[in-house]
Amino acid sequence: MCLKTIVFCFLVIVLVELVHYTQALDNDGEGVCVVKLSSRQRRKKPYNVAINKWCGRRKCVVKRYKYETYLTWTNHTVCCNGWQHDSEQDICAPICSTGCIGGKCVSPDQCQCLSPAYLDPDRPNTCITPVCTPTCFNAICHANNTCICQENYIPYNSTHCFKCDVGYTADENLNCVPVCDKPCINSTCTAPNTCTCADGYRKKNDSICEPICDCVNAECVAPHTCACHKGYIPLNQTVCVPKCNGCSHGDCVAPDKCSCHKGYAKVNGVCKPQCSKGCVNGYCSAPDVCSCKKGYVYSDSSAHVCVVPCDASCRGYCDDDKGCVPWNCSMPIPARGKRLQVQRTVCCADYEYDSDLDQCLPVCYSPCINGTCVGVNKCACTPPLTLYNNTICVPSTCDNCQHGDCMAPNDCRCHKNYLKLNGTCVPVCDNVCVNGKCAEPNKCKCNDGYKPDPHDPYNCIPICEPACVNGTCVAHNKCICGVGYGRTEDYWICKPTCVGCENGDCISPNNCVCHSGYERINSTCKPKCSSCSNGDCVAPGVCRCRGGYERIDGLCTPICSPPCVNGKCMTPNTCSCNDGYENRFGVCEPVCSKACINGHCSAPDNCTCNEGFIHDETEYNLCIKPCKNGHYSLLSADCQCDIDYEYDNETESCIPIKPVPCEDCEGKCNNETKTCRCLNERPCIIKSADIEVPAEVVASDQVKMASMNMTLIAIGGACLLLLILVVVVMQRLWYKRNDFTAKPTHENVALGSVVYTVPNTLINQRASSGPIDEDSGDEDEATDELIRQNTRIS
Repeated sequence: MCLKTIVFCFLVIVLVELVHYTQALDNDGEGVCVVKLSSRQRRKKPYNVAINKWCGRRKCVVKRYKYETYLTWTNHTVCCNGWQHDSEQDICAPICSTGCIGGKCVSPDQCQCLSPAYLDPDRPNTCITPVCTPTCFNAICHANNTCICQENYIPYNSTHCFKCDVGYTADENLNCVPVCDKPCINSTCTAPNTCTCADGYRKKNDSICEPICDCVNAECVAPHTCACHKGYIPLNQTVCVPKCNGCSHGDCVAPDKCSCHKGYAKVNGVCKPQCSKGCVNGYCSAPDVCSCKKGYVYSDSSAHVCVVPCDASCRGYCDDDKGCVPWNCSMPIPARGKRLQVQRTVCCADYEYDSDLDQCLPVCYSPCINGTCVGVNKCACTPPLTLYNNTICVPSTCDNCQHGDCMAPNDCRCHKNYLKLNGTCVPVCDNVCVNGKCAEPNKCKCNDGYKPDPHDPYNCIPICEPACVNGTCVAHNKCICGVGYGRTEDYWICKPTCVGCENGDCISPNNCVCHSGYERINSTCKPKCSSCSNGDCVAPGVCRCRGGYERIDGLCTPICSPPCVNGKCMTPNTCSCNDGYENRFGVCEPVCSKACINGHCSAPDNCTCNEGFIHDETEYNLCIKPCKNGHYSLLSADCQCDIDYEYDNETESCIPIKPVPCEDCEGKCNNETKTCRCLNERPCIIKSADIEVPAEVVASDQVKMASMNMTLIAIGGACLLLLILVVVVMQRLWYKRNDFTAKPTHENVALGSVVYTVPNTLINQRASSGPIDEDSGDEDEATDELIRQNTRIS
């Protein structure tokens, strides 16, 4: 028993706390006001009473109790004006008197729309959805023709947004392309802040590429295109040589700067030959080579001396000093008729007589410079000189004279198709050796990592191992991806790039094959739904309706609040009324072409009559009161009875006029019509054998009597049925009384009713079992016990 009592008390405490928690509003809650309420309480108050007993010299005093009523004040939380209690959330919710169509009531008479909807300026309780034309791409239509990019997207223009990785931006097709802070010159931005040189260019710095040329004395202005420096002229496509005006017998070593060959000296800016022994009667026509003046010939003794030739009378030879010397020849001289044989010296062809040596010496028709003519046109040099071009003896020691001839000490003359550059004879190629160098005249040698181009002898192509896939090998083991391809972790492999191919496979540049359940829309693989109008397809076959729409039978249907009656909800909170209806203050009401008289328009061109009215047979919009045997007058708004009928207020109809005696109204009868009427045209009858009573009068009396008989019969039948019903009920009550035996318990005590109003305002109505004597003492303990029972029950 004790355990049951403890469990019961515990449950009561939990219940009280739960009720207190669920019913008490938060004092700091929005829309919550605190008010003070009073309640009447009763308490037992003791007092002393003298009784008719003596306690010593005084009357005995006993303590008795009486109940007094007092007021207690408590704070109660209630919803403020403009707010109402939400029993589900146990909060005070704001009230919008005109409702919030498509939105949420956030404070009294103030609506808030769910983005992107906004309040209609003309109807502040209605939210409307903005419209953007053209449609927003990767953005939300926030207001009319105002797009706001989705999260993590960047605006491209007023309607389109894009999302690229760091270091990338969008081009005109919204494809993500890399960004280089410095402009790429002669190159392409292939990765963030990475410029890749175009074909025929090489890196100069991070952003500038310069053309590739092996230019000599020229500037490379384009791939394999040289522009000679000022004062230089092109020798071929890559080599420019200085230009000199008049540099015969010399080398043009700089613009307008001529360096004379060995044996020549510059005289008045012109290289002229020099003869070390001078020229007598002649001029120096080549280094140490004299040419005789006109009228002179070479002396037999020296090539540097020219003499006057002997005349024809001289039978000998010319001597430089003695003039004509007779020949010392053996020749026949006629004497006394006999020939005498005289011996003389005669030189053979290609030889000439040397008088000093008295011998014939070989002739070298091209003089041997710095050498000796040892045979016909054969020169010999004295060491350390060596023979050059069979006529000149030059020193045999020159530094770096490979591919040339050493003409004098350190004077090297390059061979054909070689050019002296920085003191060295280098080969000359007619075209630029791309990715190589000119190793022999018109023959290129490729750099390391390059190989000859089989189609162009002057071009060397780079070697990439393994070979570039979807790219071009631009340097040794360096690939550049083609247009529409991007790099991978493997430098030689380039994969195609596609925009918006997150849910697909990019098989070629900007050619994306979407996965199953996706389709290509606006360059993006988006999930495919069979029907997702007014919604967003978030996954294959999964459609999420937009704000203001709900999913009904697989379709996103607009929501109108209140619902469209006699119309169709076309867009959120926008009704399109059916034919014959028009929108009046947000409600589709029927339209009647004619105004309803004594009724209202309940359907298109259909009037419903007010209570007590019926439709007129001719006009659908006219409602009249029933007027049998008469007609309803719109002017007087009452029933105008036909002749011989009068209006009965009880039946609200026209009934036949009861004839009166003609004697009472000075009536007259018409034998032709067989009718009698008073002076006021009221029907009358006359009791006379000569005049018959009008048939219609007799008929009207018969009809009236028949109707009275039927009324009496109906009243009698109703009374009989009522009597039978009363008997049956009394019989059933009698049986129930006999079967029921009252069992009195303590619950039969009369209690007052307990009325529940609002939390914390429970009112106890005192039991009215009998008056309580507040002055009663211990002898009235039964009454106090009854009061205590009532208090516990309440």
